[in-house]
Amino acid sequence: MHSSMSRSATLALGAFLAAIAQAQPAFPSRPVSLVLPSAPGDPTDLIARVLQPKMTERLGQPFLVENRPGGSAVIASNAVAKAQPDGHTLLLALSAHSINPVALKELPYDTFRDFAPVTLLARFALIVGANAPSEDRTCASS
Repeated sequence: MHSSMSRSATLALGAFLAAIAQAQPAFPSRPVSLVLPSAPGDPTDLIARVLQPKMTERLGQPFLVENRPGGSAVIASNAVAKAQPDGHTLLLALSAHSINPVALKELPYDTFRDFAPVTLLARFALIVGANAPSEDRTCASS
């Protein structure tokens, strides 16, 4: 799964960036940043780190992973929304990005106007857990 996920993700991102290159003949003219709303070492970061060397090779420019955790993904999303819309700054959006317009009163960007989906990189299973009832495990001495 690891190699097929990274291969399909690389192909999807590569196709997107190729479309931008047709519109901008000098693309990429500088490093491309992938902004993550998560901390280094989490599953999203690991996906980005698998893509990083392959995309750097394919683009002929550095493909940078930039972690901007916190704020329910608003910090990372805002950074990308305010970046030049030239394809050199991408957001690896998490579910919080699509929930925020409903969950938060105000956002410093318009989720629907300021972003365009590019590709699905991965799906994660979410598991809901609960504290199991505990038994009294004390031993009575006789």
